[in-house]
Amino acid sequence: MIPTFDKLILPILRFAQHGAEFHRFEPIDEIIKHFNLEDFVQDSDNLQTLKSRMAFAYAYLKNAYALDNVNRGYYKINERGLKILQLNPSSIPNSWWCENFPDLRETRFYNPLLREKEDKESNSFLDNSSSLPNIAPEESIKNSLQFFKNSVLQDLSERIQVLTPRQFESLVVDLLIVMGYGKREHSFATEYTKDGGIDGVVSVDEFGFSKIYVQAKLYKSGNMISRPAVQQFIGSMKNVQNGVFITTSKFTKEAIQCAKEDSKNIALIDGEMITEFMYQYGHGINIINTFEIKSVNYDYFDNL
Repeated sequence: MIPTFDKLILPILRFAQHGAEFHRFEPIDEIIKHFNLEDFVQDSDNLQTLKSRMAFAYAYLKNAYALDNVNRGYYKINERGLKILQLNPSSIPNSWWCENFPDLRETRFYNPLLREKEDKESNSFLDNSSSLPNIAPEESIKNSLQFFKNSVLQDLSERIQVLTPRQFESLVVDLLIVMGYGKREHSFATEYTKDGGIDGVVSVDEFGFSKIYVQAKLYKSGNMISRPAVQQFIGSMKNVQNGVFITTSKFTKEAIQCAKEDSKNIALIDGEMITEFMYQYGHGINIINTFEIKSVNYDYFDNL
């Protein structure tokens, strides 16, 4: 687990206490070792997250007058930074800054009331209790986007549950086409048949020679697709090698094993996967707005 930016402040100050100038990412190896992040940072996204949190920690140390930004990407500890180390805090909670350095209450960066007064429309980094956030702004945005995504997925799931079986079959065929698995003019939901029949046919090629058979089961939560249902679907796939079994519920382990063992190519898609695919491919949802998140390219400036 990558530590939040406030957990990085003390390790950065301890690295800086030798008093010499240092590049902002020089402490990264010690931080990785201190927090046992060796395995985490093998993933480039995790490494970038760590660097982003370090950059945010530097912003707070600079605005707290604990580090001096002496050159492009280079910092040096000052008297306040050394005083923080002398205070020897075991951690620096959100309320710690203004309690120990009252002058920060008069700065816009640390005082939410000043920011609100100067710019009523700006979003405050701090809440009404004057506490610092635990994550960088871009991570807060990502968390918000994930919250909205989860809300959309939940709405999709609820909307699908009130469809008729016939509507669900049409949705499934449409989704596979949107995902690139079929041609509209040769793909369709079949005429209504008894359970075990083929609910849809998706044609992969222009002439309709290569087909994917589709079984769509609109089940309420709690009901799972068992092995016999998958076997029945496979049995109905005469002269067709590829099939997709889609349900709003889940598959039992035996059903999953059955699909893996069969010589035909059987894809099993459960309720969570349906909404995830719909979200990913923009099927049945609207894009309200798009945003770009930008940051300074520090490497560019360092190499000037």
